[in-house]
Amino acid sequence: MKISKNAKRNINRLIDICKSKQGKYLPSNHGSGSWATTYSNEFVDASCDLYVIFKRTGSLDPISDLSKLFRKSGVRSCRGSEFIWERVEYLYSSHLHYRLEQLKELRKPKHVKINCCYCDKKIVDIVQHVSQAHPKRWETFFADNNIDLKGKTRCKSCGSFLKNMVGHNDKCIKSLTKNSN
Repeated sequence: MKISKNAKRNINRLIDICKSKQGKYLPSNHGSGSWATTYSNEFVDASCDLYVIFKRTGSLDPISDLSKLFRKSGVRSCRGSEFIWERVEYLYSSHLHYRLEQLKELRKPKHVKINCCYCDKKIVDIVQHVSQAHPKRWETFFADNNIDLKGKTRCKSCGSFLKNMVGHNDKCIKSLTKNSN
């Protein structure tokens, strides 16, 4: 597992947060005599970021790596114990997994559907839609909207965008149906 200098700096920053927020944390809705300790939100967020760093750098067992890092750095659990693998596993299953799922949801691309200016259908990719569903209006749409095909060419028969046309005519459904008539 190779860790870049930038990732190492980030790890040190996150460990500092974990150290400052380690140990017993009582949520505000628990009374002062409560024994139901947990981890602070800041601790969970920093631990989650550490887990993600280990995952991205190719760690085969981020939980084990997180445990080793916590023990080496002197970070303690919410009840003041050493962060052995089982405690990090509990931290992951009780807190980090949920937080990681939330982050995954936030990173999902949000596809905004818009109405087609020609047929009023709700679509995600207006350029692809006009090219394929309204081929007679393509030239006007292309010119009016300054469309950049990013080096691709457009098949005049089916409206697909391709890197090159080599071999496409042999597979193009609309070309094949025109030639068979």
